[in-house]
Amino acid sequence: MIPSIKKNLENNIVYLLTLININLAKKFLFRKELSVKNNRTSRTEIEILLLPFFLKDNFYFIDVGANRGLYCFFAEKFIPEECIIAFEPIPYLAKSLRRLFPLSQVEQKALSSSRETTTLFIPLNYKRLTVDTRSTLELNSEDLKLGFEKIAIETTTLDDLLLNQKNIRVSLIKIDVEGHETKVILGAINLLKTQKPFLIIEIESRHHKGDVREVFDLLISLNYGIYYLDKAKLQLRSTFETMLSNMTYPNNLQVNNNFVFVPIENLSIIDSINAQLTHNHK
Repeated sequence: MIPSIKKNLENNIVYLLTLININLAKKFLFRKELSVKNNRTSRTEIEILLLPFFLKDNFYFIDVGANRGLYCFFAEKFIPEECIIAFEPIPYLAKSLRRLFPLSQVEQKALSSSRETTTLFIPLNYKRLTVDTRSTLELNSEDLKLGFEKIAIETTTLDDLLLNQKNIRVSLIKIDVEGHETKVILGAINLLKTQKPFLIIEIESRHHKGDVREVFDLLISLNYGIYYLDKAKLQLRSTFETMLSNMTYPNNLQVNNNFVFVPIENLSIIDSINAQLTHNHK
């Protein structure tokens, strides 16, 4: 895999900083996101502002498609590092996560609906450089149209994780898997039914041939309410058909590709979250 010169330099700096001070390495790597409340562009992961509301003491956070560990970095501000489980199938990213979060459980696997050996596709950009943030298990992904590299990886399921680690209680799962969302959810049915964690999921229409209803319908059937975080007003809003139809316009500030799924028995907390967001970010 050939990353850009800039990314390769950043990776080397982060590695050297981990040898000196892990916290310094994290602050360097996530320096842009540390000012997230003042940087509400369409590319900003503004949903990290929701972590203090969804993370609970003695409960686990599971990061599916952790990449460089942005969500892990912010999650450890609210829960012990030992309560973070990160799934990242790309070897060099998983290795970096283990250096940055030595107390967390880092699994060099992808999540799906079954356990198997399969192929992960890593897109190339127009400069023929790999784009690891767009890696996918879906061969028909639009991101692969300029070419791709591929690696063999192992998949597992979240239900298998709980079967082998029965003491784990989960309060939040973040999923960023570039079109593989439905299969990840199918592999976590038992967890979702029994533990009812909150979910933050990136869902883009371009990964679903323009129709994301399959993912939404599945989670509705599991008794989840669907919300998105309004970037301009920093308020959780219920998802309606009109909002879904706008997902194909990535330059619009109001477009949201990250969705928040709340168990219906917890919907009463939405108003208090919105009130706290207003108070914290006036």
